[in-house]
Amino acid sequence: MLSDITTGPQTVSDAGAVTGVLSTAAIPASADLTVRLHILGMTAAKNALISFEDTALAGVNAFTDAHQVAVVHVAGAVSSEIQLNFRRYQLPTIRTGAANCALRVNVQAIDAGGNLTIYGQLEY
Repeated sequence: MLSDITTGPQTVSDAGAVTGVLSTAAIPASADLTVRLHILGMTAAKNALISFEDTALAGVNAFTDAHQVAVVHVAGAVSSEIQLNFRRYQLPTIRTGAANCALRVNVQAIDAGGNLTIYGQLEY
């Protein structure tokens, strides 16, 4: 089953959470899964730092306990899609299978004047 983490492809120019959150509460803790990051575009001569973060809290407290399960640095122009896949064994601390668990994409940093188009998905 393939599910979106972000709300489709998103173009961002500032650091912060990317639109969209995926509940991982119904995914068994032992399930084989793949987290996918599609990098669809990046401004030339700019850099960005992207992370997948999870939480085990709900509501207004969601992601106050966030921890990074994968981090990617993108440098320079991206004019055709780059897809990065992270399997469960590469993400040993990802939280799934319990109430309130969720996953998001967060742009931790992006150079001034940079635009980044990304799309996050999870398959299990």
